[in-house]
Amino acid sequence: MNVFSRALLRTGGVLALVCVLGLSLTNGSAFAQKKVDERYSIVVINGKEVIRDSVDKVYISSPVLADGTQLTLQNYKNILEESDFIQEKVEREKANAPISRQDESPTQDYSPSAIYQYYSYDEDLGWQATGSKVQVSAWVDCPSGTTACTIQSTNQKTISHSFSTNVESGWKETIRVGATYQFQYQLATSTSYTLPIEPGKTGYMSFRPWINYTRGYVTTSTYRDGWFVSESKSGMVFANGPDKLSSGEANGIYAIEYPYN
Repeated sequence: MNVFSRALLRTGGVLALVCVLGLSLTNGSAFAQKKVDERYSIVVINGKEVIRDSVDKVYISSPVLADGTQLTLQNYKNILEESDFIQEKVEREKANAPISRQDESPTQDYSPSAIYQYYSYDEDLGWQATGSKVQVSAWVDCPSGTTACTIQSTNQKTISHSFSTNVESGWKETIRVGATYQFQYQLATSTSYTLPIEPGKTGYMSFRPWINYTRGYVTTSTYRDGWFVSESKSGMVFANGPDKLSSGEANGIYAIEYPYN
């Protein structure tokens, strides 16, 4: 499978995903406008192609998947652009998600032992994208006039899960079990990679985790003494957790980054 398809796998493509999120991909669309003012571009620095990140003001080189698969700069640029675009839309949706749920509570007073609530989760949408980067090495200063230096990933990082603020504590395990992808609460980066950095550059190794996302609704069914009493459906909820490799560690993309003025 093409690595680029990983971020789009669960919806059949970025077109399907952004349309479900409420966007139109016609000429002049939000997506088209986003591409006009690119955050990421491929440029040539000292005779070598790198990705230029105009927001973080860094150059990015040597991307490689955590399983050792090499990525082209163009593939990594595409992944970064589409992940950023989709997540920006999702964050806006999360901010507008209802905080309270509409309960149809029992109308009479019953002892706590007589009341039981059962939760179920219905996933409306699931997708995969890269999360925020973390630094997984020390800074390395490669002197000018020498051969390329190397940077080794030595800083283990823990990638954690997240739930939207309208998710009640009792719903979390239900969402984790009901999500399409296997939901992980947290995973660590543990693979040791060594990547090259050009002479005259000072930089570090970054890691962008693959994150599995889910969006849906929690239904609360209330029973009294084994008899159904009421049912309520939450507002839209969101959750995400790190993707796991077969080795048990966090999946993601390693790369070299060095700043520019």
